[in-house]
Amino acid sequence: MQVRPHHPEDLEQLRQQSRQQRDAKQRDRYRAVVLALEGHSAPEIARTLARSRRFVQLWVYAYRDQGLDAIAPKRQSGCPSKLPVARQQSFKDRL
Repeated sequence: MQVRPHHPEDLEQLRQQSRQQRDAKQRDRYRAVVLALEGHSAPEIARTLARSRRFVQLWVYAYRDQGLDAIAPKRQSGCPSKLPVARQQSFKDRL
């Protein structure tokens, strides 16, 4: 894959993040970008990480277009509560 680092220290920073990350999915995102920066192809990276080629392309292109912030973990919001905010306290009181 034809990807260049946004900053000279990005490659080392990505390697460090991939070693420290406990979440496997996030770790593979970092590793996919590292391998792409090292010049590996998308199918090679997908085989190495046991992920789909689409997974690899998604995260490598996100890095290519927007940098490290695009692949950083983000807080998941989850589903909104079905109970209206006005009734939450009365529900808690009943419990």
